[in-house]
Order: sequence, then C-alpha cells, then structure tokens
Amino acid sequence: MIALVGNLIADVVAYPVERMPEMERLHKVNRIFLHLGGSVANTGKTLARLGVPVLAAGRVGKDPLGHFIERALKDFAHQVEVEQGGDYTSATMVFIRPDGGRGFLFALGACAGLGPEVIRPKVWRALGVRAIHIGYLNLLPRFEAEPLAEVLTDARSYGILVSGDVAYDPSSPWERVLAILPYLDLFMPNLDEARALTGKEQPEEAAHALLEFGVKQAVAVKLGPEGCYLATQDGFTLRLSGHPVPVLDSTGAGDAFIAGFLAAWYRGLAWEEALRMANATGALAVTGLGAAEGVSDWATVARLAGLS
Repeated sequence: MIALVGNLIADVVAYPVERMPEMERLHKVNRIFLHLGGSVANTGKTLARLGVPVLAAGRVGKDPLGHFIERALKDFAHQVEVEQGGDYTSATMVFIRPDGGRGFLFALGACAGLGPEVIRPKVWRALGVRAIHIGYLNLLPRFEAEPLAEVLTDARSYGILVSGDVAYDPSSPWERVLAILPYLDLFMPNLDEARALTGKEQPEEAAHALLEFGVKQAVAVKLGPEGCYLATQDGFTLRLSGHPVPVLDSTGAGDAFIAGFLAAWYRGLAWEEALRMANATGALAVTGLGAAEGVSDWATVARLAGLS
C-alpha cells in the first residue's frame, strides 16, 4: 500500500474557456463539472488504476464540498483517513483552454490546518504501507522541517520510502521546502518548480542541485511535453523525450507522472523502468478530460512505456 498525504481539493472545472470572462459579462462553455482534485486524489486515483492499493489522508471542511470529497475518496482508496476542520474545503476553479492549457483560482481552505501528526508511520506500516507521498508541500503551511523531521525519520526507520512534490506558486516559501528535502527519498518537481527552488535553468543542473540539498535517493524533474529527467545519488542519470499524444486536459498530469513512478517502484522495477512508466503515465493523463482521466490500467501504460 502507498499512503498519499496532502491537499484534498474540490475542482470546479469549466471547458473549453477561450479567454477569461470580463467582469459583469456572461460567457458560455460546453461543460462545468465538479471533480475530485489535489495531490492525494490525483496521484491516488492513478495509483489505484495501476493496481496499487492506496491510503488517502488529508483534511476537509465541514461543508458540502468536504462531504463530496470524503465520498469520492472511498471509490478508489482502500483506507481513508480524513480530518474535518475549518469552515470550508480547499477548492479550485479550473479553466481549461481548447488546447488543454489551464488557469486556476485557488482557495487553500481546510488544508491550511493539516499537520504532520496526520502521518502515523507505525500504524500505517502495520496496515501494509510501503511508501508515503506528500503532495504540494509548499501549500501545507504546517508542514515545516522541524515537526516533519521526527515523523519522516520514524517512517524511514520502518523501511517506508518517503516521497514529495510541490505545486508551482511564485509566492511560495521555497526556503521551507528546501529544509524538508533531506528527509525525502524521492522528490519530483516540474521544471518551473525546480528552477524556483535552485535558481538553475537546465533540468540537469536543477536535479543535481536538489540532490545536493539532501534528497536521499533520486530527483525526477517533469518537463511536460518535453519529457523528464532523472538523477540519483548513486550516479544514474536519464533524460526521456515526451510522447506525442493528443492533449485534451493537462490537469493532474504531474500527479499522474508521480503515480507512474511510485507504481513502478512498488513493483520493484529499476530507476530507468520507473521513469519510463512515469513518463508514459503523465502523457496518457492529458488525453482525457479531468485530472488523469486518460490513464486506464498498468498494461496500457506499460505498452506506451515500451515495457511490455
């Protein structure tokens, strides 16, 4: 089992949006729908489709969106551990362009109160948890290095792999994220995030800088349609080109990439195979409308990855 910890978000999605609406004007679109989003849901749902059992942990508000999220998590997660707190649930309004690009309006909501105490290494290990992934670290204000250090060190003492990622926000407290990196085995940012954290322009330079900041095993930098780059502490490096696929919606593609990587690790595959699965999972994610809806099962992804 893999435990997903972090943002639980209700996405209100509009498609297609040619341009942002002017104030006091009505603009019509084909569809507006409510979707389960955020790192826990996007990565967790994709992991489940790839055959990996999931534990989902997070925090929602005491409102209808919170109830929606709790019900939706039970559709794919083997174990759901959700706190209720705060007046409103974290939510995003997602505007999807015809070419699959996106714009967002985001309210942090109940996720602001989520703390490291939600992570229970001893209990989770007894449940069969082999890895913990913490999503959107920079959007979790209570996830500071000092309180996280003890719980993540404890997790690793139980043989649990610890992974993390961030969400790009120019105003993010990147120094706080850098202080957390020495407690992670895997870190998987996109290129904009890696640049913001390190000041390095090229993915190769940024990945190696992040390893120098203390990531214990590997850094995978997501490059969108250009593919990805992996560097490990034991000297392995690999850059893969992206897969040419029709793009409908790129929402959740980064989270799907992470799911592909963790699913391959869970099956005991090598670094190269894990990166190929991640690259293919992220590519297929953009072919469906809704976060990672283009991903169906392990066999389909493995064929695109050239592993079957």
